[in-house]
Amino acid sequence: MFFHTLAEFVATILIMLIASGTVIGGMFLYRHFKLRAKELEEELDSRDAEAHLGAVEARLRTVETRLGAMEGAIGALVAGLAQSPAPQPLDAPARTSPTAGAAEGVPPLGASNRGRS
Repeated sequence: MFFHTLAEFVATILIMLIASGTVIGGMFLYRHFKLRAKELEEELDSRDAEAHLGAVEARLRTVETRLGAMEGAIGALVAGLAQSPAPQPLDAPARTSPTAGAAEGVPPLGASNRGRS
Protein backbone atom coordinates (compact mmCIF):
# COMPACT_ATOMS: atom_id res chain seq x y z
CA MET A 1 0.00 0.00 0.00
CA PHE A 2 2.79 2.30 0.80
CA PHE A 3 4.05 2.13 -2.77
CA HIS A 4 0.59 2.69 -4.12
CA THR A 5 0.12 5.83 -2.01
CA LEU A 6 3.60 7.03 -2.91
CA ALA A 7 2.93 6.46 -6.62
CA GLU A 8 -0.29 8.46 -6.42
CA PHE A 9 1.53 11.26 -4.59
CA VAL A 10 4.37 11.35 -7.13
CA ALA A 11 1.92 11.19 -10.03
CA THR A 12 -0.03 14.08 -8.55
CA ILE A 13 3.13 16.16 -8.11
CA LEU A 14 4.28 15.35 -11.66
CA ILE A 15 0.90 16.27 -13.11
CA MET A 16 0.95 19.58 -11.20
CA LEU A 17 4.51 20.31 -12.37
CA ILE A 18 3.69 19.48 -15.97
CA ALA A 19 0.51 21.56 -15.90
CA SER A 20 2.15 24.57 -14.27
CA GLY A 21 5.23 24.19 -16.50
CA THR A 22 3.02 24.17 -19.56
CA VAL A 23 1.25 27.35 -18.43
CA ILE A 24 4.49 29.09 -17.47
CA GLY A 25 6.19 27.95 -20.70
CA GLY A 26 3.23 29.14 -22.73
CA MET A 27 3.39 32.56 -21.04
CA PHE A 28 7.14 32.72 -21.67
CA LEU A 29 6.76 31.81 -25.35
CA TYR A 30 3.87 34.24 -25.77
CA ARG A 31 5.90 37.06 -24.24
CA HIS A 32 8.99 36.15 -26.26
CA PHE A 33 7.18 36.12 -29.59
CA LYS A 34 5.18 39.23 -28.69
CA LEU A 35 8.42 41.11 -27.98
CA ARG A 36 9.99 39.75 -31.16
CA ALA A 37 7.00 40.91 -33.20
CA LYS A 38 7.27 44.35 -31.59
CA GLU A 39 10.99 44.52 -32.43
CA LEU A 40 10.31 43.55 -36.04
CA GLU A 41 7.54 46.14 -36.29
CA GLU A 42 9.83 48.86 -34.94
CA GLU A 43 12.54 47.81 -37.38
CA LEU A 44 10.05 47.95 -40.23
CA ASP A 45 8.87 51.38 -39.11
CA SER A 46 12.45 52.63 -38.99
CA ARG A 47 13.06 51.27 -42.50
CA ASP A 48 9.89 52.98 -43.71
CA ALA A 49 11.04 56.20 -42.08
CA GLU A 50 14.45 55.87 -43.75
CA ALA A 51 12.83 55.17 -47.11
CA HIS A 52 10.51 58.13 -46.64
CA LEU A 53 13.45 60.30 -45.66
CA GLY A 54 15.34 59.15 -48.76
CA ALA A 55 12.37 60.05 -50.96
CA VAL A 56 12.13 63.48 -49.34
CA GLU A 57 15.85 64.04 -49.87
CA ALA A 58 15.51 63.04 -53.54
CA ARG A 59 12.63 65.48 -54.00
CA LEU A 60 14.65 68.19 -52.27
CA ARG A 61 17.59 67.58 -54.64
CA THR A 62 15.22 67.77 -57.62
CA VAL A 63 13.74 71.04 -56.40
CA GLU A 64 17.22 72.46 -55.75
CA THR A 65 18.31 71.46 -59.27
CA ARG A 66 15.26 73.12 -60.80
CA LEU A 67 15.78 76.20 -58.66
CA GLY A 68 19.42 76.39 -59.77
CA ALA A 69 18.36 76.15 -63.42
CA MET A 70 15.76 78.89 -62.91
CA GLU A 71 18.31 81.12 -61.15
CA GLY A 72 20.74 80.61 -64.03
CA ALA A 73 18.08 81.48 -66.60
CA ILE A 74 17.00 84.58 -64.69
CA GLY A 75 20.63 85.61 -64.30
CA ALA A 76 21.18 85.27 -68.05
CA LEU A 77 18.07 87.34 -68.73
CA VAL A 78 19.18 90.05 -66.32
CA ALA A 79 22.65 90.06 -67.83
CA GLY A 80 21.13 90.33 -71.33
CA LEU A 81 18.90 93.20 -70.29
CA ALA A 82 21.74 95.00 -68.53
CA GLN A 83 23.85 95.10 -71.69
CA SER A 84 23.50 98.29 -73.68
CA PRO A 85 22.16 97.84 -77.22
CA ALA A 86 24.74 97.45 -79.93
CA PRO A 87 25.61 100.82 -81.50
CA GLN A 88 24.27 101.31 -85.04
CA PRO A 89 26.52 102.65 -87.76
CA LEU A 90 25.97 106.32 -88.51
CA ASP A 91 25.15 105.76 -92.21
CA ALA A 92 22.34 103.27 -91.46
CA PRO A 93 18.83 104.68 -91.77
CA ALA A 94 16.93 105.10 -88.54
CA ARG A 95 14.15 102.57 -88.19
CA THR A 96 11.39 104.70 -86.75
CA SER A 97 8.48 103.49 -88.88
CA PRO A 98 7.54 100.24 -90.60
CA THR A 99 8.16 101.76 -94.04
CA ALA A 100 11.46 103.46 -93.21
CA GLY A 101 14.17 102.27 -95.54
CA ALA A 102 11.68 100.93 -98.12
CA ALA A 103 12.38 101.30 -101.80
CA GLU A 104 11.75 104.81 -103.09
CA GLY A 105 9.04 105.34 -105.66
CA VAL A 106 7.00 102.35 -104.55
CA PRO A 107 3.63 103.32 -103.11
CA PRO A 108 2.81 101.84 -99.73
CA LEU A 109 0.31 99.06 -99.51
CA GLY A 110 -3.23 100.13 -98.86
CA ALA A 111 -6.05 101.78 -100.80
CA SER A 112 -5.14 102.29 -104.44
CA ASN A 113 -6.37 104.93 -106.87
CA ARG A 114 -7.07 102.53 -109.72
CA GLY A 115 -10.27 103.01 -111.55
CA ARG A 116 -10.93 106.38 -109.97
CA SER A 117 -10.40 109.24 -112.26
